[in-house]
Amino acid sequence: MEIIVTVAYFFLVRFIFVDYKILKWNLAWGIIVFGIYSGAALTEIVFLGQYAPYSEQVFVERRVVQVATYMGGQVETVHVKANTPIKKGDPLYTLDKTPVQDKLDAAKALLAEAKTALDNTKALVDRKVMAATELPLKQDAYNEALANVNTYKYELQQVTAYAPSDGYVVNLQLHEGQFVRLKAPVMTFVSTDEAWLVMKVRQAGSQNIAPNQDVEFALTMYPGHVFKAKVDSLVKGVGEAQFDISGKIAPVESVRGIGHFAVVVNLDEEELGKEMVFGAGGIAAINTGEGAPVFWLLRRIEIQSESLLNYVYNPFKS
Repeated sequence: MEIIVTVAYFFLVRFIFVDYKILKWNLAWGIIVFGIYSGAALTEIVFLGQYAPYSEQVFVERRVVQVATYMGGQVETVHVKANTPIKKGDPLYTLDKTPVQDKLDAAKALLAEAKTALDNTKALVDRKVMAATELPLKQDAYNEALANVNTYKYELQQVTAYAPSDGYVVNLQLHEGQFVRLKAPVMTFVSTDEAWLVMKVRQAGSQNIAPNQDVEFALTMYPGHVFKAKVDSLVKGVGEAQFDISGKIAPVESVRGIGHFAVVVNLDEEELGKEMVFGAGGIAAINTGEGAPVFWLLRRIEIQSESLLNYVYNPFKS
């Protein structure tokens, strides 16, 4: 954006003083022209960075769940398609239930035998035909058989994995006939219940960032739109500053320069947050409330201008 403004200012000066000679170039006009440019650059570098922090590295974040089943087995049915919205409780995939069903049927048969044995023992003890010491043994056998039946009933319920919330599945690799291991994640589920922004800001000026400050942001995939949000928090720590625990002294080369912090931003519009694509990137600025109101006005103009430029394909921008 700064390059575009600089080029536009250069051509404006050329238009006025060279091409159409609307004004005559002299020392006074030279001081004014370069003074305006220097003042604008100083405002951008010093004041806006301190009182209206700006970031070109902003993305939409969501909760991601690694889906796994309580048991392993062969995949019988995959109920979902990648990147297709689904509701909480919808089935994701189902494993072949035959092995568990066989175990449950066998456990039920053993439970019936244990119940019969327990009833018979109680009757014999009551008639003084059998020693009472046999009763606890039969009761323990019955309790164990009942526990096995309940366990296999639970496992039978777990042959199908369900969506933990509203959302969608990405990078779907699972297919009928595949074998999945016990509790091994086999599907990545993105929740649409909640969304927030993460923005990278320079440490210079981050001391003025606080919760509930106004944020305006524009996403590349929504040209011409500027959205409003609120600061949740400044993340007080960065991974680059953390050393791994070991018995060795950290080498000097491992000490790296760190110039940025992360800021978490809450979206004001809940419905809009549900529609925003996980990972969508853009730009954002924070109104810290410090400094003159004109600083925030200039930053808002910059965000709006950048958003409009998203209509134009820029082959030099990654």
